[in-house]
Amino acid sequence: MDEITSLDKFRVPVGNQEIELQQIRFAAGGVPVLRLRIREHRRFTIFDIDPVTAGRWGKVMAEWSKQQLEAWQSGEPVAAAASGEQATGGAPEMVDLQFALRGGSVPLDHADLLWQAIRGILPWLEEEALAGVHPISGLSPGDGVWYLARRSHLTLRLPRSRVAEAQALVGARLDLAGSIIEVGAASEKAFPEAPVLYSKFVTFGDGSGMPDEEEFYAACQRALAALRVVPRSLVCGKRQSAKTAEGVLHGFSLMVNGLDAEGALRLMRLGLGSERKRGCGIFVPHKSNPAEAAPN
Repeated sequence: MDEITSLDKFRVPVGNQEIELQQIRFAAGGVPVLRLRIREHRRFTIFDIDPVTAGRWGKVMAEWSKQQLEAWQSGEPVAAAASGEQATGGAPEMVDLQFALRGGSVPLDHADLLWQAIRGILPWLEEEALAGVHPISGLSPGDGVWYLARRSHLTLRLPRSRVAEAQALVGARLDLAGSIIEVGAASEKAFPEAPVLYSKFVTFGDGSGMPDEEEFYAACQRALAALRVVPRSLVCGKRQSAKTAEGVLHGFSLMVNGLDAEGALRLMRLGLGSERKRGCGIFVPHKSNPAEAAPN
């Protein structure tokens, strides 16, 4: 095996832009996975790479020392990330932190606006690779807007060790293009057992435009295999799109059926695809499950 130089980040010039590559190590529910994050301006594309493939990368895996990489490939627990999470098998324990919301309405396409507003209050959230912002729940359609209801909530998925810091969001007034929503009290929600999981919007954020369903399905299969998640079946739902400052995200909703307890927990912890901060790739128990834990 090639010697590996320790390097947290490096930048690659592409035309008039720079792409930042950062390698983050963690073990997914006891199964080691390498997450490679490519940053172009404020947009991230995330790849989850299985140990066999990653083992061929040699010097590209620059963050790892030879000793760490050999331990990682053998399946031994790897040290928790530098942010200090308490980890099980090297992965941080993730929870959902659900906030009450008050307000009138929000724009139809508000995922990017919501993330920008939250990032201004919780700037550290951007560096938490596994953290995500759920789509706002309990919305009702109106005349070109979504209306909030008493049951509307904002939910963050984040390491348990960050829950106290995330309380800084309580009392905040979030401005979504002139629509103001007020953040209320928070409550912590653990992940339940759930054989069927659902994500409203999964994207792989590669900038190639709208994928067809067959391409999307194949990408999901590859990503799930890299996470060592083996479902009985996948069901692609509605096409989805969302505007960001960098362009338009495209993808589909996705239901993942027939998961064992370990696979379901791993998928809820790690998610699928990219753009977790904009509500993509975050899985919750499907409404058909008796143990429903989706934000409501």
